[in-house]
Amino acid sequence: MTLEGHSVGGLPAHRMVEQGIAQSRKPALFPKLTVEDNLRIGAFIPQARRHLRRTTRPVYDLFPRLKDRRRQLAGTLSGGEQQMCAIGRALMSRPKLLLMMSLPPASRRSSCSRCSNSSTASAPKA
Repeated sequence: MTLEGHSVGGLPAHRMVEQGIAQSRKPALFPKLTVEDNLRIGAFIPQARRHLRRTTRPVYDLFPRLKDRRRQLAGTLSGGEQQMCAIGRALMSRPKLLLMMSLPPASRRSSCSRCSNSSTASAPKA
């Protein structure tokens, strides 16, 4: 597998994130941490940590429910909210490519239209 001409096949997970590949899957949250803390964990690589505040705002814009629940324990969120939090956490690493199974049904329409305008979710040019 290659990304932007570089082989990423066989890399350990943390190296894939450094190369710009993030994955959102369930269960992927730390249930005893807040939504905000789960998002911060997504920005664990140095280049993402430098942009923590700048990246958090678009995630909250994409999923306003998370902003409302940012101090709530992630384990107490509904299933759809947990999925939003997992996707948000993956976006915090500022990926070039985000791998996920599906969007939560309640947020598909609004999230897809917002993602198409977001710098965190752009398709590579052919």
